Order: sequence, then C-alpha cells, then structure tokens
Amino acid sequence: MKMQHKIFIALSLIISMASCTNEEAKENKSTENSKIETNHHESESKVSLNNGETWIANRETTDGINKMIQLMDTFSETDNADAYKSLSDTLDSEFNLIFKRCTMKGEAHNQLHNYLFPMKAKFKSLASGDLSESKTAFDDLKAHLAEYNTYFK
Repeated sequence: MKMQHKIFIALSLIISMASCTNEEAKENKSTENSKIETNHHESESKVSLNNGETWIANRETTDGINKMIQLMDTFSETDNADAYKSLSDTLDSEFNLIFKRCTMKGEAHNQLHNYLFPMKAKFKSLASGDLSESKTAFDDLKAHLAEYNTYFK
C-alpha cells in the first residue's frame, strides 16, 4: 500500500508540474532546473515559512483556495457518500485550475506545491464511498485549507 501511495504521488507530481507553468516558462526552463524541482517534490517536503514570514502567492492561487474553502463551508449533505464524491470532484477541478493558472516561481512555488500535494490524498478519501472515511477526510481537508493563510498571503 505504501508503494502504491508513492507511485500515486509521483504520478500526481509529474502531471501537476507539467501543467503548472505557462507555455513561455516551459520553453525557458532548463533541464537542470527541472531535475531540481522534480527531486524537491519527490522528497515529500512539508510546507515551511519564508524565514518566519509568509510566502507571496499569486492572486489566482489565493482565489482558488478561497473557492475551495467556500465549497467546504457550504457543503451540507454530510450523511450522503455520493455528495462527498461530488464535492471531491468539484474540489479537484478547482485544484487543477490552481495548477493551470500557476505563475509562481522559485522557493515560493516549491512551498506552494508542498502545501497543495497532501490535498490529493484527501480528495481520494473524500470520494471513497465510505461515509466515515469521507467525514474524516472532510475534516482533515477543512483544517488543511484553513492553514493556507499561515504560509501564504
């Protein structure tokens, strides 16, 4: 199971990194920088502050996170496993838009990825079909989203 989790994360990283930068940035990115970024993400790092300060995120990222928070806050079908699946799909779509609109670079970008990647596993648990697992994932995801402003502004 642990190996499957690592494979899932690795594939998610590859897909997400491919869609994270705009076309112009893709053309200019060197092979060396690409290797550094891949190695950074594969290490499954935890998000950290910028010398005790929050990182500056692009507006689209913050808007996407706020949209996800709003979706969580307005979710009311807490006893319906299918509703959790639908919520997971909607959250995952918003998550993918964050990557599509990503313009961040450098260490702020790396830290954003460290913050975002744990969410994929939570989406999967949210959509599991097991009501208890979905409720736990919902609470975990809600707490995780609430931490965004701790690390980014």
